[in-house]
Amino acid sequence: MTLKKIDFFEITNTILEDKATGGKCYNAYLTIGEYLKLTKDVYKTSNEFQRRVINIKKSLIYQKLVKDLLRGVVIPTISLFFDNVETVHKSIEIDDKNVQILDGLQRTNCIEYAIKLLKKEVVDDLNILSSDDILTEEQFLNEVKLRVEIWVGLTVNGILYKMVSLNAGQTPMDLNHQFEILELPLKNELKDTHEINIFTKEQERERNDALGFNISNLVEGIIAYNTESIFPRKQATAISIMNSLDINNKQRESTFIKNDYLMKDLVWVIDSLHNKQIEKYSSEEIIKFRGILSEADVFFIPFMAALGKARKELSEERFEAKKELLLSILDQDILDPWDLLTYEENNSKIKSDIGQKRRKMIFFTFYMFFTTVDKIDWNLGNNFI
Repeated sequence: MTLKKIDFFEITNTILEDKATGGKCYNAYLTIGEYLKLTKDVYKTSNEFQRRVINIKKSLIYQKLVKDLLRGVVIPTISLFFDNVETVHKSIEIDDKNVQILDGLQRTNCIEYAIKLLKKEVVDDLNILSSDDILTEEQFLNEVKLRVEIWVGLTVNGILYKMVSLNAGQTPMDLNHQFEILELPLKNELKDTHEINIFTKEQERERNDALGFNISNLVEGIIAYNTESIFPRKQATAISIMNSLDINNKQRESTFIKNDYLMKDLVWVIDSLHNKQIEKYSSEEIIKFRGILSEADVFFIPFMAALGKARKELSEERFEAKKELLLSILDQDILDPWDLLTYEENNSKIKSDIGQKRRKMIFFTFYMFFTTVDKIDWNLGNNFI
């Protein structure tokens, strides 16, 4: 435990209560010096949902923000969450582990970089300090004030909701990252209950090594399964997840976990089917198709759409029998049991609307397999495009 004593310059008298989340919001002002003390050593890892910190030397926007900070320019409000705190006082002691940045990670990184420049801990090879109106270290730490809003009393789901809905930073949060935040409970459920590792965008190297699934693509596949769409609408999906999020629930729970059939079929795809396909497609002649479900969203999403449509149309007994048949095809003593070489050949003949036609071929090939024929017939699927 590392307790820090923080002195606010001012805390306004009005405390806002969020009727949806039950959280309370304090509006306050901190000197840069006190803010750095509060966030030091925690801002890069303040919570598991944060985006990566952007390299300032590779971003003109953040280079300008650093210079503005050092000139005393007022920047947008930073949003923090204090865990295990009921009331925020002008002087407060708080543990590192109870401080989280909801919105303002990149601004915090710029503040850290600015003080390092003034302390000459980093080389000013960007000539940020060249202006005549740059503040001194003492002025920057003690005279510049930051506006902060401090949230207390939020549940885990409330934190997720706030992180996505606030999103007032310099760089908009892309929809894939919103999926990663909103469906982290799904990632944890698959790990804890089924021992299946799902990866975030920041874990791409580990995902590649494991031939695993990215949480964003997994969510798109789930939406395809639910809607039978080969082109899930990302923005509508994110809003739908937010609307169904129980922000008063103290437990992390995915909106998808409540659907028993979905979870059963999802685990079957990303565990049983995916792993058997990886094992079968290890020969040099066909290794390029190894892990095709996780390596190509253009394959995974229409496959999931076909699976979801078949689930709704077939009896439980018939549907489960077709799933078992699809697995058993991979046990056949032939080089390419899913005939993916024909799939590749058909792909090469598509000259226009490539993405749409490829997805249609995959969708109809597997939909016909589940509902009509007992083999994977890419030429049959190709007839529908």
